[in-house]
Amino acid sequence: MLFRSTSATFEGPPETGLITESAGADLLVVGSRGLGGFKCLMLGSVSRACVHRARCPVVVVAQPGPASDALMTERDERSHRIVVGIDGSPSSIAALEWAANQAELTGASLEVLMTWEWLTGYGWSPINPDFDQERVCQTALSDHLKPVRDAHPGISIQAAAIEGHPAPLLVKASEGADLLVVGSRGHGEFVGVLLGSVSEHCVTNAHCPVLVLHDGK
Repeated sequence: MLFRSTSATFEGPPETGLITESAGADLLVVGSRGLGGFKCLMLGSVSRACVHRARCPVVVVAQPGPASDALMTERDERSHRIVVGIDGSPSSIAALEWAANQAELTGASLEVLMTWEWLTGYGWSPINPDFDQERVCQTALSDHLKPVRDAHPGISIQAAAIEGHPAPLLVKASEGADLLVVGSRGHGEFVGVLLGSVSEHCVTNAHCPVLVLHDGK
């Protein structure tokens, strides 16, 4: 595959030029250069704006830490792995399909994670004691994976339905991975608040680059 390299300069804030250029692009890659003293402030203003407003999938590559060289060496010495989190939403299914295509292109294995949490009740109505949330989640996971397995028979896919909140579980799964892929399911009225809480947490806390895919991108 041949790649063509071009360059351009823009006057104004860097995020404006990057977001403009993202229209019609396959991928936008930005670094995370936030210098805040807290983990939740690590995402820089440029990368945050791009993740929220870009018109194509965005990959955020975290600022290297003291142990980054050792981690890269460890990743190079073992098989490559892409992690994707799904919850059944359109953006998460699009993320699953994107991750599967990328795994096939790069020879990586695919790890698919779907989470569930115990429901205590809805309003004043108690949950049916016969309702098995874990089984429902496992069935949904299997259903979502079937077309992906059919379309990509050559890739290794591992899937798990795990109890707990998706944000910390996805961050933990990102340890040693080459890429974490998530869909953004935020439903804010304004573009600036489109990023869902899970994808926001992953972008700021994951141990590997994170790709965020919005609905329809």
